[in-house]
Amino acid sequence: MTLPKDTLLSSGKTVGQVLKSVKKQYEEQLKSPNSGKDIPSLTLKELEEFGIYTGPTLVLESKPRNRSNKKNK
Repeated sequence: MTLPKDTLLSSGKTVGQVLKSVKKQYEEQLKSPNSGKDIPSLTLKELEEFGIYTGPTLVLESKPRNRSNKKNK
């Protein structure tokens, strides 16, 4: 469901005006050479303080059996 662009929001702007403003801000942010530098990196110790597990993780992957060999016999 989409909202009509002439809907007036509580800020006094229409949905179309807000969408245009957000799109413009997004495009300016993409063009900015420092867009990736704004986010600071965290050390492992800081991550653990936030409760984010940084230890090793075991990932198991199961592949489906190749059943074409049974059909060929």
